[in-house]
Amino acid sequence: MDNLEPKGNILPIYFVADESGSMGPDIDHLNQGLMSLLEEIQLQPFAASNVRFSIIGFDEEARLYLTNADLRYIDTMPTLVARTTTYFSTAFELLTLQIPDDIAALKAEGYRVNRPAVFLLTDGYPMPDDPWQQALQALMALPGHPNILAFGIGDADPATIAEMASRQNFAFKAAEGADTGKMLAEFMSSLTQSVISSGSAVANGQPQLLPEIPDDFLSIDVDEV
Repeated sequence: MDNLEPKGNILPIYFVADESGSMGPDIDHLNQGLMSLLEEIQLQPFAASNVRFSIIGFDEEARLYLTNADLRYIDTMPTLVARTTTYFSTAFELLTLQIPDDIAALKAEGYRVNRPAVFLLTDGYPMPDDPWQQALQALMALPGHPNILAFGIGDADPATIAEMASRQNFAFKAAEGADTGKMLAEFMSSLTQSVISSGSAVANGQPQLLPEIPDDFLSIDVDEV
């Protein structure tokens, strides 16, 4: 008789990165941060074993660079590229397609699956013809809809960031006038610690999302935008 005991809990984490042209001067900071994340996570195999990591880049279209990956067994990270204009709908549409498939695949392997977490990073505004609100609504209608933490740098619009976040306390904007390269480095460091902390919590039987917020990012008060 087959052993039907679940293998344990898995937290799927999606890093969704703006690849619009305005990210060009600082995209290298993101790529360096991804490699640092991989190196740090591989030093924490206990936490890493309970996380599956995906990377999506978006501009006029969205690209799935890494999917449902166990970072203990990844040799290198994909390279993000600054491209054209900002269409958030492409990222939300890809997540709407991908998340159910990823959850189903993990369950088929015998895991329990915690609610996915999306860490979205952008430095821009949506284009006027971008139907991002409808795409976001479809994503959040999924039974396995994610928790979305939205982070804005540079010229990102606080009102848009606040609307994308799935909770009032999940929307953040870099301090006015802050150096973008420094903010990206802080964000990637905090993302790394979020993966480690959340993975450790899941491994210890306390499945919860434990986001680490970068020092120079401010919580957006949605009552004041």
